[in-house]
Amino acid sequence: MSELRTFLSRRIAEDEVRHHSVLSSRSEAGPSERYWADTGLEECQAKRRILNFHEYASASGDDTAPTAWATLNIVLANMAYPWRHHPDYRQEWSK
Repeated sequence: MSELRTFLSRRIAEDEVRHHSVLSSRSEAGPSERYWADTGLEECQAKRRILNFHEYASASGDDTAPTAWATLNIVLANMAYPWRHHPDYRQEWSK
C-alpha cells in the first residue's frame, strides 16, 4: 500500500502545481479559473488528509486501527472538506 500512497501523493502534487500555476497568473485567469484552482487546492488538501489517515492507520496496527465504519466516516468527512466554507457545511464533520 505504500506504493499506492506514493503514487497518489505524486498525482496530488502534480495537481497542486497546476492549480498554483493558475493562481499565480491571476491577471490572466478569470473568475471561473480562479474558482477552479481554489477548489482544486482544497480537494488536494482533502486527499492528503485521507492519505495521512491511511498511513497512520497502517502504522498503528490492528489493535488500534479504527473500524470500517469509523474509517468510512473519516473518508466522508475529508471528501466534504473542500466545501467547509459552504453555508450547509457542519464544523463537527471535520473532527
